[in-house]
Amino acid sequence: MLHDARRIPRIFGLTLAIALWSVVLPLAPVSAETADGQFNQIGALSGGVALNLTIAGRGGVPASGVGSVAVNVTAINPSAAGYLTVWPTGQPRPNASNLNFVPGQVVPNM
Repeated sequence: MLHDARRIPRIFGLTLAIALWSVVLPLAPVSAETADGQFNQIGALSGGVALNLTIAGRGGVPASGVGSVAVNVTAINPSAAGYLTVWPTGQPRPNASNLNFVPGQVVPNM
């Protein structure tokens, strides 16, 4: 069970709201952007890299006492086919993806 919410990515092309999670973008590069601007300038992310983003005390999330958050992931007009896996930081990466996408589509998943 997740007891500490500290991560919220909002990835441009992929929008996430998550707690203590890692994000892996295995194929298509995207850019990262957050509601509070902390990740707006990191540029394109290469496939196959994990991106850990903190949410506690950010974007309206309390700094403590949060047990879980809902996750909404949306691929917006990706340039290549790929998939996205989201999971709690510090936990083993699951074998399944949360979102599969192809070029030029908008693909949401909750």
